[in-house]
Amino acid sequence: MQALAAAYGLDVPAPDILFAISERHTLRTEGRWSILTPRYQLPDTLVSHLGFALRHEAVDLGLLAALFRRPEVGAAYNGVGASPADGTAPPPCMVPV
Repeated sequence: MQALAAAYGLDVPAPDILFAISERHTLRTEGRWSILTPRYQLPDTLVSHLGFALRHEAVDLGLLAALFRRPEVGAAYNGVGASPADGTAPPPCMVPV
């Protein structure tokens, strides 16, 4: 969620656990950081970051509310589920209309 907050300039508190992708193929924890392997690396898109956050991080409803109030995010969200290009799109029955 922190990557989304940084990318869209949202003023929300940092989560208790932060995630990073390493070049090494070893899962580890260093303080507040959970360091993941390169296989977790996704395209740098709103849909990819949101999918990762919803699967691996605690859901921050304040951040999601602030994120979806932004007009460019609302437009991008309308396309979620339209084409599962990165393999992370939810099934059509789970996409709100």
